[in-house]
Amino acid sequence: MMAFRPTRRATVVDDLVPFASCPRPVRRQLAAHTDVLRPAAGTVLARQGAVAREVVVIVAGEVDVEHDGCPDAPLGPGGWFGSEEVLLGHPHRCTIIAREGVDLRVVNGPAFRAAAAHLPTLAHP
Repeated sequence: MMAFRPTRRATVVDDLVPFASCPRPVRRQLAAHTDVLRPAAGTVLARQGAVAREVVVIVAGEVDVEHDGCPDAPLGPGGWFGSEEVLLGHPHRCTIIAREGVDLRVVNGPAFRAAAAHLPTLAHP
């Protein structure tokens, strides 16, 4: 089970690469819909073929990526996943598994879609 620590601090997304070009009011809105997640190693964060419901940004550590059961390059700090799937309503293309010590920011899908509707840089990761 993933442990979420809800946060409402406006700065929670300020230093994240995907949101760097967003105006401050947009970052504040996204922060209100962002959770801090520090999952245990082995936690499945996204499963290939499952509905994508949020966008996840890696702050620290790495996650393993598998496509059709085969390992792919891991994602590390600054990497993110789920954006294209959330925007297009597609299922996840890969399975993503947490490694030890990973620190994530999880933005709910509706908030991300609302921000991307006004910011083309979010709509095209």
